[in-house]
Amino acid sequence: MNKLEIKKTLKLVDWPLIILLVIFMLASLLILVQTTARPFDGTESGWGDISAKLNFYYPRLQLIWYASGFAWIALMCAMNYHTLARMTRWAILVFGLALVAVLFTERTRGISGWFSVGARGIQPAEYTKLLIILIVAKFASQQVDSNERIRFNMEFVKTTAIVGL
Repeated sequence: MNKLEIKKTLKLVDWPLIILLVIFMLASLLILVQTTARPFDGTESGWGDISAKLNFYYPRLQLIWYASGFAWIALMCAMNYHTLARMTRWAILVFGLALVAVLFTERTRGISGWFSVGARGIQPAEYTKLLIILIVAKFASQQVDSNERIRFNMEFVKTTAIVGL
């Protein structure tokens, strides 16, 4: 990409939304640090004593998830949305199989919803939610009239109501 294309692309970014998202992300990290810290007893005399009681394991893990989320966003923005629309049938098949397969995994606390990957787990239902968003977006794009407005016919209303539930 040349400089002109980069400038055009950056103008399309919804910067207030990005700034608000970063503010919420930072707030969530602070809350995570606070809720996972060992209790303070009032004898802390400086930053060394305070930081010794803070647990940064989960905030670091959350930062990794944030970074992977931004990487996915960048990938989705770089892809042609027509390609994404064509991939939905395959994605439905893959995620459908993953949702069925997870029923046969080992139960943890009576729940089977995770694939174990090392010390972590992957929950296919979370990725399926993203797929549902793409499917609804594809459906909505097919409901656009000549003025680039979505036609709110009964089929569209029923479909979005079902997905919303």
